[in-house]
Amino acid sequence: MASAVRSEKSNLFGLTLACTAALAIAGVVGLWLLGPWVVRFVSKPSYVVVTTQILPWYAGAMVPLCLANVLVSNLLGKSQFRVVIPMVVLAVVYGAMLTFVHGSFVQVLQLLGAFNLALLGVCAWYTFRKPSSNEKTSAT
Repeated sequence: MASAVRSEKSNLFGLTLACTAALAIAGVVGLWLLGPWVVRFVSKPSYVVVTTQILPWYAGAMVPLCLANVLVSNLLGKSQFRVVIPMVVLAVVYGAMLTFVHGSFVQVLQLLGAFNLALLGVCAWYTFRKPSSNEKTSAT
């Protein structure tokens, strides 16, 4: 806040994005390494095979969602609400696709991962693109 008042440059957004990526990747690696052991320890033997199959897909699907959340928070904090409509469209299409693609837990998690990756792409595009001259004049 003080850097905004003094018009100083701050790299807090980049640091937040990098730390979130590092924590998410560490979580994926930890789940990949320790997940099967924990599942065998706490679950019934009949659940072990299915659960250990879906753990990597679940972990992988969550990484783009974590990063997209940081980007969305940044955009909404800057009052850049244009990203909301594409996000709503993605959510509706995801819901519709989920009614057709649900043959297995892995398929559902793959679909979730694909849509989370699409969400990350949309948020990254709105975050890092250079605004056109029309957008600059209409914003002022």
